[in-house]
Amino acid sequence: MVRTRLLKRDTDRFEREDDEFFTRVITGFDELAANEPDRWLVVDGAPPKDELELIIRRGVTERLGL
Repeated sequence: MVRTRLLKRDTDRFEREDDEFFTRVITGFDELAANEPDRWLVVDGAPPKDELELIIRRGVTERLGL
């Protein structure tokens, strides 16, 4: 029932975008990260949640000099 309701709901602007749009967004963020690696942390979202938390915590701590 919930799934049926979700499928019938209106899509927002981002949900209506095509793959090309998301490729451009990813490319833009990748360029920002490459140009300012001390400000950006690029994280692979594949590891388990607990491992991701450690990766993010370490990355932020390093960038903030804590």
